[in-house]
Amino acid sequence: MPAAFASVLRITYDVRFGMFVRYLHHWASYLFIAAMTLHMLRVLFSGAYRNPREINWMVGASILFISLLEGVFGYALPFDEFSATATSITLEIAGSVPFIGHEIVMLVFGGEWPTGASAVIPRLFFLHVFLVPLVIAGLVGVHMFLLVRQKHTEQAGAREPHDPPKDDQSVVVGTPLVPNQTYVTLVVFFMTLGVLSFLAGFLPLQRIAVFGPSDPTTTPAGVGPDWFLLWTFGYLKMVPSYYFGLSELLGGVSLAEFFGGVLIPGIVGTVLVLWPFIDYSSKEVHFTADPIRRPVPTAVAVAGIAHIMMASLAGMNNIVATITGIPSGKLQLPLQLSMIVVPVVWGFLTYWLLKRRKERENTVDPSHAAAGLTESDD
Repeated sequence: MPAAFASVLRITYDVRFGMFVRYLHHWASYLFIAAMTLHMLRVLFSGAYRNPREINWMVGASILFISLLEGVFGYALPFDEFSATATSITLEIAGSVPFIGHEIVMLVFGGEWPTGASAVIPRLFFLHVFLVPLVIAGLVGVHMFLLVRQKHTEQAGAREPHDPPKDDQSVVVGTPLVPNQTYVTLVVFFMTLGVLSFLAGFLPLQRIAVFGPSDPTTTPAGVGPDWFLLWTFGYLKMVPSYYFGLSELLGGVSLAEFFGGVLIPGIVGTVLVLWPFIDYSSKEVHFTADPIRRPVPTAVAVAGIAHIMMASLAGMNNIVATITGIPSGKLQLPLQLSMIVVPVVWGFLTYWLLKRRKERENTVDPSHAAAGLTESDD
């Protein structure tokens, strides 16, 4: 039995509270990603990323993507049948980068998989347990420093009669950190701990004893990443398999893995990170926006969410095939089209509805009015 697999078995079944701590860790990682995603959606729809907070948005987006990478690095550590298969897909994606794929695999993972598992697992253990968490902690510190330095984006229309005038952006009105926010934080912390403890105690995840240790001669059925990486898995499954000889031109790499696992997710991530400069405000804006009065940014956000949802659905094509009774091969084209058509339809519908409402009410965005911006700056 592999030493890594035996070690996790011992932690799970022999160490007191070992199983509880493992499942607590797993559920907390889910909540960590979900909480960051919801937080970024709130900032995205409210326009709280605008000048002068573009850098803090980029830092927050970097934390999200590095956290996704942290989850990937943790896959291999139990070295069970499921995680070994998922890790092999990860190394294939890293190795698909034209001309430098092999060097990336050697630099990051330290060897091939699974033949070099004795070198890869210690390398990923170091990355997952020490280096990446240290980077995340440092970025969180930068994120909070910028927040304290710049202050939060104030909710438009939230000021009371005794507060400074609404057009005074030199003062941010909100709840003090001490003691108000401190008490709220403690309440939320203990509520979160209670919910995670309940989930860890009654809803176990990744029961490695069921999958068994890694066996390179077999592939377990239904292998797929966690929910927060299903969209990339969908790209891998939906990218066409013909490239008109382009693979040989780029060094013989697997372009399905490169396009689906590197290029397309990279484009999506780049657009998200640079969004404050795409929806740029030349003047400083210290009030949140009403997404209903911002047709274009809101429509783009809705289209982006629809695209990620369709890509995630494509990543579960085997489950869709089982539920619908349609062979997965016949689902390929409909799922490919849904990743393009559904976002366009939802984005256009959102824009059309909000534009009509804005024209009917003939209103100006409160955050822009407070910042002295005109409709042309929107």
